[in-house]
Amino acid sequence: MLNDDAKDRHMRRYLKITVVLLVLAAIGGFAFFEARTLLYGPQLSLDSPENGATYTEELLEVRGMAKNIAFISMNGLQIYTNEQGQFAEPFLLAPGYNIITIAARDRFNRTIEEKFEVVYAPPEGVKPFSPNNS
Repeated sequence: MLNDDAKDRHMRRYLKITVVLLVLAAIGGFAFFEARTLLYGPQLSLDSPENGATYTEELLEVRGMAKNIAFISMNGLQIYTNEQGQFAEPFLLAPGYNIITIAARDRFNRTIEEKFEVVYAPPEGVKPFSPNNS
């Protein structure tokens, strides 16, 4: 049987171990919380245009949000986001079928790519813009 002094030492030891484990768990939780963006990689969401939609206006605004990125492009040309990660870029549609590709890369060279297909059907009697007919 342990005397009171030995019981106090054991209790203090268990208390110290418990406190150390709680501190380590808190540090680990905080580290995961801060590193979650690095673990998820780049993320894209497109608000406009709607995939597969048909448009009668030749000028379209491509809007969306990008997270955890170092570089973003639309059809191979660099575009820019605001501080919240939102982007809005004009896109001139060609008559008929169009593909819009948004690609993003994070600082670890992980990439994501979203492709959207839209159709431009000019209204009757409207001649689409062309450098040859201006």
